[in-house]
Amino acid sequence: LVNVKAHRQIINSIDGIGGSNDSPVTPSLVTGSKDGSVKVWDPRQTQPAVVMEPLPDERRQDCWAVTFGCENGDVKLFDIRNFKVSWETCIKSGVCSIEFDQRYIYMNKLVVTSTASQIDVFDMRTRHPEKGFARLTTVWTGASSTAGQRTPLQPRMEMGSLSIWKYC
Repeated sequence: LVNVKAHRQIINSIDGIGGSNDSPVTPSLVTGSKDGSVKVWDPRQTQPAVVMEPLPDERRQDCWAVTFGCENGDVKLFDIRNFKVSWETCIKSGVCSIEFDQRYIYMNKLVVTSTASQIDVFDMRTRHPEKGFARLTTVWTGASSTAGQRTPLQPRMEMGSLSIWKYC
């Protein structure tokens, strides 16, 4: 167990991958903070492997989700191997959650929810050279895919209701 002071302000989001026997990925944790930074951690170390933060003269956006999702609606995919942004878009309202539909399959569907009760589903296998990834948008308050199954999606809607939807 490791205990470190990871950020200057509260951590809003944390996610991890790898570490299980069936995972081909090195164990990693990613944290996003109110201080505007995102850090990638090897849980065996006390210092972050990668730190991504705004330049000193840039405004620090409150990071709410760690596949980069910020209060201004920016969504960014960061290639850690090449240390560059590989794709970015703006959904126009604060990002609440970001999730790929399958944890161990390379970029299939990306589900992004926002403060405007909006859900955007990006098909990460269909990319237009000018318009970007194929995208569908509707209004919900949050969503998550179900563990171990590919197609069910659990949107969280107003008035506290929860549904299970199947998409293809």
